[in-house]
Amino acid sequence: MSAKINKLCRMAFTTELKKRGVDVCGSTEQFYNARNSGGGVWCSAEGTDGNFDYHAWEHDPKEEVYVMGVKKELAEWAEPVGWYFEFYDAGTVMAWEV
Repeated sequence: MSAKINKLCRMAFTTELKKRGVDVCGSTEQFYNARNSGGGVWCSAEGTDGNFDYHAWEHDPKEEVYVMGVKKELAEWAEPVGWYFEFYDAGTVMAWEV
């Protein structure tokens, strides 16, 4: 019997991201300067203890460490709690609810 993992609301998800060394800049509403911008989390991909690497495909093509530029452990933690990551550009990552 596997343990049930609950989805996290944005506030709880943001708190957990910070604990995992992610530099959270704010909300996607703040980034896009718009009210209805999806309710995501705006993160910096620069200086985040290696959690993000925009160019990971160049040195990790088999996705042994990174999945689509996101450290595997972080991506695998986020998915069951209802979130995924998407690069905006090389230095900016958005986290969105599934």
